Amino acid sequence: MAAALAVISATSAAAEPRCATIADCAKRCEGGDAAACSLVRDALASQCEQKVAAACQILGEVYWEGRFSTVVDVARGVQLNRAACELGDGNGCNQWAFALAYGQGVPRDDARAVLVWKRGCELDDGLSCGTYGARLRVGRGVARDDELAGTILVKACKLRDPTGCSQLGYWHDDQGRAAEARAAWQVACALGGAPACTRLQELGEALAVGAPDAQSEHAAHVRGCDDDQPVACAEMAGDFRAGHGVEASPEKADVIDSRNCDTGFPPSCAILAGLRADQGQLADADRLYSRACDLGDATACRSAGFVRRTLGTGHDKRTPLELFQRGCRANDPASCFAVGAMFERGDGVRVSVAKALAAYTRACDGRMIVACLNGAKIARGAKAARLRHKACTLGGTSSCQPATAP
Repeated sequence: MAAALAVISATSAAAEPRCATIADCAKRCEGGDAAACSLVRDALASQCEQKVAAACQILGEVYWEGRFSTVVDVARGVQLNRAACELGDGNGCNQWAFALAYGQGVPRDDARAVLVWKRGCELDDGLSCGTYGARLRVGRGVARDDELAGTILVKACKLRDPTGCSQLGYWHDDQGRAAEARAAWQVACALGGAPACTRLQELGEALAVGAPDAQSEHAAHVRGCDDDQPVACAEMAGDFRAGHGVEASPEKADVIDSRNCDTGFPPSCAILAGLRADQGQLADADRLYSRACDLGDATACRSAGFVRRTLGTGHDKRTPLELFQRGCRANDPASCFAVGAMFERGDGVRVSVAKALAAYTRACDGRMIVACLNGAKIARGAKAARLRHKACTLGGTSSCQPATAP
């Protein structure tokens, strides 16, 4: 971020005698100068309004991570990432796509996320290329295309994205080209891609010079967390849970994730909720899943609904149906399926075939085969035929046969 700040015009900050540039203000802010923090935000906002893509992207990171004494606001951060992307900033596209893929601050939309990563790749952002190529390779959120995946992953690796190089290795491995796969993994490992290093170790390969070890990775996570970066804090918590580069301590991991959840990072809330559910502490799981849901994690809304249905009550007045509906509105197909099942069976609600079909159809549009099949059973005519066809195209072979007349 510091390098990017240095190249942005500092018109707004220049008039203030305490710092001549935005980058200078940022340094003073980190030193505890609250007025300088305000100047950084104001200057970035002014530049973003003037359609400076890099300023929008940096300001987006500020809201994502709560930098420069800013309250974390993921939804606002995503809006700024989108603005940066639409102005031609590839990194902004990557951040926007990540938000879409995981329902961070916006409704989850995997297919749209892939399109945004594609745009980021066109703008030569290595992370976007790496993720877009990986999605093409496995057919997640987009039709599988081995040839295009290879082309995109080669580009990602040339742009020095470790994930892209690692995925390029797996792409070569898919084609039976073992030597090329190892070469790509060596590059990925040298660039800091720990999974590629692990893969090489599994193959008995000597690691590339400069490959990171677990301790250095953990140290990087600690530095990032000390800099109030929630993703780094979540990774540090994961290190403590797995004993990765540090002595395992589930207790420390819980403390870190709890703090991260309190500051508004939904994945940490969801992780804690899952652990509490596994431990049988359903009241705590309900509270944590609900918080993650309210912070924009659509899958957490669904989990909260299931926990609340088991408990029969919750820490607030929302019913399981209301939580499932919230997840469905945020484009979580499984939440929509749960809504459909409740209305079809009359599970705590009055039976409504129309509402069940609407929910199943939305889940089907989210590529959930069983939802297509369930919808087809209660639909009639062309609607039923469309749902059966959708299930067939998604791989539900039992639906590929013409329906028998009743």
